[in-house]
Amino acid sequence: MPILVNVLTLMNSEARADLDRIARSMTEAWNAEDGAAFARCFTTDADFVNIFALHVVGREAVAKQHQLIFESIYRGSRNAFSILDARELSASIVLAHIAADLSVPTGPVAGKVKTLASAVFVRDDAGWLIASFHNTREQQPSGD
Repeated sequence: MPILVNVLTLMNSEARADLDRIARSMTEAWNAEDGAAFARCFTTDADFVNIFALHVVGREAVAKQHQLIFESIYRGSRNAFSILDARELSASIVLAHIAADLSVPTGPVAGKVKTLASAVFVRDDAGWLIASFHNTREQQPSGD
């Protein structure tokens, strides 16, 4: 089991609530198998690296890639995203760690999948969005 370190949240409660809303939006979009809704949590030029090290750039690419997996290996899956910790790097940039607890009913990745993502949130006049998301699957080290 990986060790997760909770750091002190170094941001105001309103900003933290906004990040939590984004995590809920990600969860709702995933569970609705809606790639476009999932991608609306990201900037138009976002970087997204998935657990298989596939790197896509841009909201459209995030939407397309997620719709593909919703219609294939993750069909019928349920996911829950949650902000573990967040710290303000500047007034408009936050580094956060997002946990995901995924349950896949069938297929090549059937079962429970837990991930931890590092996410960079940026704020503009419209609010907070994810500019960079790097997802890592939790797994035991091999060969001790």
